[in-house]
Amino acid sequence: MEELKDYREVVLNNGMKVAWQPSGNKTVSGRLVVKSGAARDGDLDGIAHFVEHCIDDGETKDYSSDEVREIKKRFGWTNAGTNAFLTQYEGEFLPEELERWLDITSSTVLRPRFNQELVEQERARILRETIDYWSKPGKIDGQNFGRMFFGEKNPASVSALGKPETVRKISRQDLFEFHSRNYTGGNIELILTGDINGRDVGDLARKHFGSAPAGQDLYVGHPVPESADRRVVFMVPARDLYNQEHPSESNAHFTLVKVVPSQKDEDFARLIALVDVLGCGSNSRLFRRISQERGLAYNISGEYEGNSGYGLIIVEGSVLASRLEEALDLTFEEFKRLKREPPFESEVEDRKRKTEFFIAKRYECNESRMEMIWNYLRAGITPDEVYSRIKAIKPEDILETARKYLPSTREDNYGLFARTPSLD
Repeated sequence: MEELKDYREVVLNNGMKVAWQPSGNKTVSGRLVVKSGAARDGDLDGIAHFVEHCIDDGETKDYSSDEVREIKKRFGWTNAGTNAFLTQYEGEFLPEELERWLDITSSTVLRPRFNQELVEQERARILRETIDYWSKPGKIDGQNFGRMFFGEKNPASVSALGKPETVRKISRQDLFEFHSRNYTGGNIELILTGDINGRDVGDLARKHFGSAPAGQDLYVGHPVPESADRRVVFMVPARDLYNQEHPSESNAHFTLVKVVPSQKDEDFARLIALVDVLGCGSNSRLFRRISQERGLAYNISGEYEGNSGYGLIIVEGSVLASRLEEALDLTFEEFKRLKREPPFESEVEDRKRKTEFFIAKRYECNESRMEMIWNYLRAGITPDEVYSRIKAIKPEDILETARKYLPSTREDNYGLFARTPSLD
């Protein structure tokens, strides 16, 4: 397995962190991360997302918006996005375009003009995006569950898009003020990987981003959900799930969530192995029991998310609505089984092989390498360290972890969000 070979990072005088790793790939991928997202919106829901829209292809102090778009045509791919915690600007390009990408990214991100005409154009686009999003079935239900499970003010329950009424009133001055507070050196990180052999990335970063004003790291982090020590069940009727032609064949969708430690905890590798045995792939226990043996679902899966200030075990699936309770009971039966007896040695070894494969595969793709570097910056752990810990796991370790973290009964502490078909 490949370690973080040739990995380097520097901190510029303004506090901006730059991390990079050359690879054998023939392209370059870059990601600029502003560690402010919707959690920093304050009373203006959606302003972080609005700023991102205006910056992405907007006019700067160096280039017109037409010039920005013309330059970006030279790159293979560019994109920007905002979530509760971060705003990211990404690009993929040929090696000879590296400095051009750094130049246009620094210009758009650090020196936007927020031209009023373009602001109004983006406002109209954001309103369409926002209204489309909130019109999709289940989105409001999902946010309501998020507020119940994570807490009203927890960033994890916040939508980056905001609401139409706030998007309509955000002013150009508001955009400038948000930008000046959040787009500072101490709150920005730059990650590069790919064909950058022989390039002095530190010097290039100083050239293009050294002028950014210094500032504090404003990363909000992930507060532990308020419901970590209680049970939250939210079941709602959903017209969109009702099958008009075959009502008895309608599906319900459920998501079951349990709060557990994050990837910074000593148990995180055991949690990964536990959830892999439980719900990862067609050989997992949940898939075999609920999908293959009972035919209640086409797919049902489990995953562990641990890159927050806490971790989550998530089980979700679309199951035959008339037998939703049966599917939930079977899920808890599999929990109990894993708490009662260790998995077979063959199950554990299969998980180890799969883990080794997927970690090796991550090194083949620039995008996955960037995720690896980002996780390393956050948690200080590499995929190889993850694998070395998983490789040492025995069936008895998974039994102990299941007993420690999985709920025993449906009356225990966890979150359940289910949408069931209905004409009401």
